[in-house]
Amino acid sequence: MIDLQRVGVGNSWSMCTASDLPFANDVTETIAGFLSAKDYYVIPIFVKEQARVMKLMSANKADRNLLIIVKKWKSYTYMNLGLGYEIELNIFDKNLNKLTSFSVVGNKFLSGSFWDPPSAARREKPLAFLQFL
Repeated sequence: MIDLQRVGVGNSWSMCTASDLPFANDVTETIAGFLSAKDYYVIPIFVKEQARVMKLMSANKADRNLLIIVKKWKSYTYMNLGLGYEIELNIFDKNLNKLTSFSVVGNKFLSGSFWDPPSAARREKPLAFLQFL
């Protein structure tokens, strides 16, 4: 679930990604696409357990390894839109020594709509995602 949408008297519905895949998969595919467009060779890794990530990165023998951990990405829709996020970026060398790390945590308020909040959410949330990346 990446969104909680409220309607009417405040009843809520859980919303998922357009692909019905975990949000982390969509983030991985988007970043891989951006990097590939810049002529980087990208091998996306999809795992359910975080412990397997380091083993798979080691097996790929890449010169640089990028690990993005999405700790929180949740939006709230009623009339206005809220977005809470916590994401960590780690870069490792080929021996899996951490070269640098960066994390960002925040809450944003996005433009909403009194008359049609779902349409505002469909318009604003993808833009916020791309701006964030």
